[in-house]
Amino acid sequence: MSWIQKLYETYEACHALDDDPKSRPWPVSHFVKQAHIEVVLDSDGNFRKGRMCKLEWNEAATLIPATEKSAGRTAGVAPHPLCEEVGYMAMDLPEQAHLQDIKNYVQSLENFCASVPEKSFTKAHGKLKELALSYRQWLGLGDSAVNSEGSEQDDEGDDEDEKAPKVADLEKALTRLKSEGVLPEKLEEVPDFLSKQNLRFAKKHVEYFRRLEEWCSSSFQHPKALSVLRYLKRGCLWSDLAAEGIFPLSTTNSSGAKTKVEDDKVFVRWRIETQGDAVSGTWDDMTLIEAWAKFDEAKNSRLGLCVATGEPTRLAQNHPRFLRYPGDGAKIISANDFSGLTFKGRFTDDKADYEKQVCSVGFEVSQKAHNALRWLIARQGYKNRAGDLAVVSWAVSGQTIPDPCASSFDLFSDESPAVQQEPAGFSDPGQSFALRLARAIAGYGAKLKPDTDIMVMGVDSATPGRMGITYYRELKGSDFLVRIEDWHRKCAWPQNFGVDEKFVGAPSPRDVAIAAYGRWNDVQRKTNIDEKVLKSTVERLLPCIVDGQALPRDVVETVCQRAINRIGFKKSESGYEGLWEKTLGIACALFKGYHKERDYQMELEKDRKTRDYLYGQLLAIADSIESYALRLTEEGKKRDTTAARFMQRFAARPFSTWVNIELALTPYMARLKAGSDKSAGFLAKRKKLLDEVTAELDKIPERTNDAPLTGEFLLGFHTQRQSFWGKGEILESDEQSTEESVAG
Repeated sequence: MSWIQKLYETYEACHALDDDPKSRPWPVSHFVKQAHIEVVLDSDGNFRKGRMCKLEWNEAATLIPATEKSAGRTAGVAPHPLCEEVGYMAMDLPEQAHLQDIKNYVQSLENFCASVPEKSFTKAHGKLKELALSYRQWLGLGDSAVNSEGSEQDDEGDDEDEKAPKVADLEKALTRLKSEGVLPEKLEEVPDFLSKQNLRFAKKHVEYFRRLEEWCSSSFQHPKALSVLRYLKRGCLWSDLAAEGIFPLSTTNSSGAKTKVEDDKVFVRWRIETQGDAVSGTWDDMTLIEAWAKFDEAKNSRLGLCVATGEPTRLAQNHPRFLRYPGDGAKIISANDFSGLTFKGRFTDDKADYEKQVCSVGFEVSQKAHNALRWLIARQGYKNRAGDLAVVSWAVSGQTIPDPCASSFDLFSDESPAVQQEPAGFSDPGQSFALRLARAIAGYGAKLKPDTDIMVMGVDSATPGRMGITYYRELKGSDFLVRIEDWHRKCAWPQNFGVDEKFVGAPSPRDVAIAAYGRWNDVQRKTNIDEKVLKSTVERLLPCIVDGQALPRDVVETVCQRAINRIGFKKSESGYEGLWEKTLGIACALFKGYHKERDYQMELEKDRKTRDYLYGQLLAIADSIESYALRLTEEGKKRDTTAARFMQRFAARPFSTWVNIELALTPYMARLKAGSDKSAGFLAKRKKLLDEVTAELDKIPERTNDAPLTGEFLLGFHTQRQSFWGKGEILESDEQSTEESVAG
C-alpha cells in the first residue's frame, strides 16, 4: 500500500501550492459535479428573480459537499447535503405530491396493528406490522432518523442498490387479513400512489432534508446552508424554476453535442448574496467547505486501524471514484461484494465490520490519496483516447518533473520555437541535441533535490467498476532524471511529424504504438489504432523508459518493416506521405535505441562500412537521382521513384534487386546529362558518390549474399538523404520540392 501513502503525502505537500482553489486537489468530503443551473438567494433564503442562469459547459464544474455514499452514488438514493438535483430538493415537484399520502398511509398501517388486541394478534398482523416498520425505516421517517451530532448511527454503510419493501408482499399480507375479515375497508387495497416511482421520490426528498437539517442544527452549521434550507422549506423551488422558463433544459458538452436533461435531474448549485460577504458561491466559500468537512467527520466516528498510516482512525467504507474522467465509475479499492464468490473462504467479516479483513484504510487517507491521484491525472497524466489507461508521474514535494510518456519535442516545449526545431541538414544534430537535452535535464535537476521521491503509476480497468494498478515505481529524483535522459539520448533521431513538428529526439510511446499498429483512415482523415493494442504497447514501453529495460524486439521490427514498406504509404494529399516520413524517423530511433552498444550517429557516418548501412546509402542515392530527374518534368507529380517502389523488395533481396534499380536509373541519368549545366553538375556529384559507396560495398564479402537487410539499412538510407538536404548541391528555390519528391 505504499502508493496510497505516497499519494497522501503528495496531497499534504501540494494542497497549498497553488493560490487558486480551483487548481488544487479536492478538499476532503467534497467532489466536483457538473451543475446545470445556478440559483441566487439572499441571506434570508429569498429567491432572487431574474438572477437564475443556465451554466455553460466550461463553467458548470462545481465543488460540492458530499458524503461517502453520495460521492459514489450510482443507482441508489444517496443525497448530497447541499447542491442537488431538483428531484431531491423540490417539495412542489409534481412527483412529490404523494409524499404526505405515503406518510399517512404508513401511519395508518401502524395504527391498525397497534389497535389489535394481543389475544387477536395473528401471524398475518405481525407480517403487516413488520412491513409498515420497513417502509418507515426505508423512508427515514419518525424516530428511525437520528438527528444528534456525532451519533453512532449513520447510513453510510447502506448498500447503493438498497430497495424499498416490495408492494407485492404488502398486497399478500392485506389479502390474508381481508380474508379473515379483520381489516378496515380503507386498508383493504394498496393505494395507487404507493408505487415504486413515488416511493423513490419520497425517499430522495426525506433523505435530502434529513441530511441538510442535521447539518444546520449542529454546531458546524453555516449561514449559507441555513439560507438554502429556509428557502427549500417554503416548497417553491419547482414553481420558481418553471416561472424562470428553465424547463425543458438541454446541455451542450465540450464536443458540442446537445443532451436533454429530465426535469427532476436538473442539478442546482447555490449562490448566496450576503451584505459584506464578497464570496457568494457556495463552491468558493472556504468557511462552508471546512464546516461541512468537520460535520461529516464528527458524524462518522467509527474507528479502526488504517493500513496506510498504522494508526487508529475513522475508516473509509466507500472509496472514491471519478479518478480518470468525470464519469469514471471504476475504483482502485473496492470491498463490498458479500453476495458473490469474491471473498469466499478468505474473509469472515461482514458489512458491519466495514471490510476490515479485506482492506482497512482511513477515511482521510483514502479521500486525500484519491483526490491527489485524480488531480495529478487531470493536471499532468497521459490518457489514451478511451480514457481507461492513465499514466502519471509526480514528485511528492510537488516540483515539476519530465513526463516519461512525452516525446523530446514535448520535453523541450518550454523553449522558444527557434530553439526547439533543428534546421534541416544541421551539421551535427547529435551534439546539438545532447546540449539541449543536458540543459533541459539540468533545469529539472536545479529544482528537484536528488533524494526527492518520484513515483510513476499506471492505472487501467478491464471492467467499468474495477480498476487496477498496472505499473508502479518509486525512484529518487536523481535516478529518475538519469533514466529519462538515457531514454531520450539513446532513441534520439531527426523526426518529421509535420510542418510544425520537426525535431531531433525520441518519439513518445503513443507515437511508437501508432507507427507500429496504426492504420490511416481516408474517410476520417486520421490514423486509427485499436485501443487495446495502444494500451498494451504503451504499458510495455513504460519499463523501457523508467526502468531502463531493453525495447521490445517485436515492436522495433514491426515499425522497421512498416517503414521499409514505403509503397504502402501511397502518395496522396490525405496524409500517407507524411505518415511514412514519421514512421521512418521512429523506426530509426527505435533501432538506434535497441542497439545502443553500436553507437549510431544522427548524421551520415562515412566510416561505418557495414553491408546494411552501405546498401541504405545506395538506395538513397538512387532515389535522389531519379526524383530530381522526375521533378524536371510533369511526370514527377504522378510517379514514385523506382527506389520507392522497390524498397521493400530491396530490403528482402538487396543484391539482386539493386541490379533492377541500377538499370532503371540509366534513362534518367541520360536525361540529366543532356540537360542544363546545373542538372549535369548534380548528376556528376551523385555518380561520384554512387561509385564511392559501391567501391566500399565491393570490399565486403557478404555483398553478393542476398540475405535480407536489418533495420540498420534504414539508418544509412535516412542519414544519406539528410546529408543531401544540407548541401548546396540543390538550389535553394528547389530544396523544398526536392524534399517532398524524395519523401514520396
